[in-house]
Amino acid sequence: MHRWLPAFVVLLGIYGCAGTTTQTPAAAPEPTPVAATPGSGEKIEKPAPAPVETPPEVVAEQEFRQGVTAYENGQYKRSQQQLQKALSLGLSNRADKVSANKYLAFMACANKQRDVCKGHFRKALAFDPKFELGKAEAGHPMWGGVFKEVKAEIKAKGATK
Repeated sequence: MHRWLPAFVVLLGIYGCAGTTTQTPAAAPEPTPVAATPGSGEKIEKPAPAPVETPPEVVAEQEFRQGVTAYENGQYKRSQQQLQKALSLGLSNRADKVSANKYLAFMACANKQRDVCKGHFRKALAFDPKFELGKAEAGHPMWGGVFKEVKAEIKAKGATK
């Protein structure tokens, strides 16, 4: 057996125990940011970019497209909400305003809300006086006649001016 082994064990016990404590070391303080000068080699931390807010006209366009899709999928309540929101946010494209009001008129007529239906057709025609329904739409029993009636009213008012 080696003569130095017992001495090593004793030393290990003394120094090994001295190195283990039950105290937790204090947390290192957070470094304070230092303004780096260009060319100093220090990294400059940039603040996180502010969240980008989507402009209302972009949201309006998204709501319009989703509203038309919902209408085509038979989700009429959702379509009505999205088309109304698109108009209230300031939908900018004139043809989209006409289309949104046309679909809203269709849904109002289907729900037997004749006055609301007429109101949406009036709005559509205010945006585009030359607006016409497609052949199938014009022949629809729920709104075809209402649209013709609104056009006739507008024409009569224009003749009296």
